[in-house]
Amino acid sequence: TALQYAKEEGHAECVRVIEEHAAAAAAAEKAAKEAAWVAGAEAREAERAAAEAEAARHAEALLAEEEAEKEERARESKKGKKKKKKSGGGEADNAAPGPSATAALPPPTPPPAPSPPPADAAAIAAADE
Repeated sequence: TALQYAKEEGHAECVRVIEEHAAAAAAAEKAAKEAAWVAGAEAREAERAAAEAEAARHAEALLAEEEAEKEERARESKKGKKKKKKSGGGEADNAAPGPSATAALPPPTPPPAPSPPPADAAAIAAADE
């Protein structure tokens, strides 16, 4: 290399200039790497912040949806309570009908009579003769 040749030939000023140039190049390369790392870190931070903001928007949307469903259930519950009040009163609707309701009902129909047992072949043959 040029540095080795300058050292062998005793050119001290050339050695100094070459070493300074190499040191400056190394420093510039190190600074470029650091700048790239900082830029990458800033990009990663921006991506993280964007992902966090998206997650927050998603969470807010889910909470709003859940709140709307809760309000809808509350409205449905109020409607059900109003219907129960209009029908004559809560749990009594599920009870057996009272005497006035049963008096108006027709009597229950009896179950059908059982069909006669099938006749066996010998009985049929005897009846035919």
